Amino acid sequence: MLLSSGVAPVNHGNAWSVYFQDPEGNTIEVFCDSPFHVRQPQLHPRDPALEEDELCRATEREFSSEPDFSTMADFWEAQRRRFGE
Repeated sequence: MLLSSGVAPVNHGNAWSVYFQDPEGNTIEVFCDSPFHVRQPQLHPRDPALEEDELCRATEREFSSEPDFSTMADFWEAQRRRFGE
């Protein structure tokens, strides 16, 4: 999963992350939310060269069989119904 540069681009399903170490050896994560709800924990390797639309399609393919997979919009609508809003 690590690139030769020591950088690890990963797909959590609900977020796309890059892990790397600072000069003191601390692991740092930079992430961007995806448009999907995916039960955690999840960790799949990610191709950092993918454009956003390709990354969305890849995420859907990789995680759509996971329990509770949905778009974030559908997830929040289900939560509103669940709590009677």
